[in-house]
Amino acid sequence: MKLSSVMYVPEVYLATFLKLSALIAEDNEINVLILKNILLNVGLNVDVVEDGIQAVEAAKHRNYDIIFMDINMPLMDGIEAASIILRHKAIPIIAVTTCSGSEVKEACKVAGMVGFISKPLKVSEIHGELIRFLCNPCLEG
Repeated sequence: MKLSSVMYVPEVYLATFLKLSALIAEDNEINVLILKNILLNVGLNVDVVEDGIQAVEAAKHRNYDIIFMDINMPLMDGIEAASIILRHKAIPIIAVTTCSGSEVKEACKVAGMVGFISKPLKVSEIHGELIRFLCNPCLEG
């Protein structure tokens, strides 16, 4: 399997990403810029919101293929927002946080989040979560 020289994503997956959309729920501008650029560079359509309330609203009005959810946001935290979203839709939600303790990971799991990325953001981790949740089922068909 040939790897793209610019990205760490096997080329076989890139065509799949062009059809998919992601929501980033993050209030830090630098983290938004980094994560958004990583997702755009592999071809995903990306929307961004700044807090949990906006994330819940965005998920109500659009069918995202994956959500990257910051845990600590104003107005409504990511754990509560993920719980609300997952009551109505089955969608992979990846926790994005500076906290890596077992209590935080457990709270994310209880809320229904299926992945966990620690800050500072790493391209390889983000690509790994994309492949893990978006591509493997696509290759079976």
